[in-house]
Amino acid sequence: MIVVDTAGGATPLLGRADDARWRGTELLHWSNVVPGPVDVFDAATATPSGAAYPSPAGVVVDRVEVKPRSMDLAVREHTATTLPRIVLYDAVTGTSTVKFPDAQLVLGFWWSSDATRLYAWTIDNGTTTVRDVLSNETAVTFCFRVKIDPPCP
Repeated sequence: MIVVDTAGGATPLLGRADDARWRGTELLHWSNVVPGPVDVFDAATATPSGAAYPSPAGVVVDRVEVKPRSMDLAVREHTATTLPRIVLYDAVTGTSTVKFPDAQLVLGFWWSSDATRLYAWTIDNGTTTVRDVLSNETAVTFCFRVKIDPPCP
């Protein structure tokens, strides 16, 4: 990955990145194929600035969602031998807490704008559910496919 500024200048190669998210002036980037951390490029200083999430050895980060007004992250990760899971990473303590142990059927996840809820969208045999991962409360359930047998309830 390289970062190109509006004047056409570019950084040296920062490493492999398949996905990225902005957090203020920081660009968080990672490979969703190769194990490794979520690295940070600081656009304000035009320099790499460490890891936003130092993933454990052998862990592949599939997706990252930045918690609004925070340095904390929601991370979907897996290893070669484990199913995907969603963890919350506390940037202050450097600890992770598993919030969704089997995220294999999670189509997407995102924070509420007030950062009090972390929604996960899952699908199971045509039925789709959006629920708050933090409270485990269902926000909405609906039928995802037009025709399935048996039909969605």
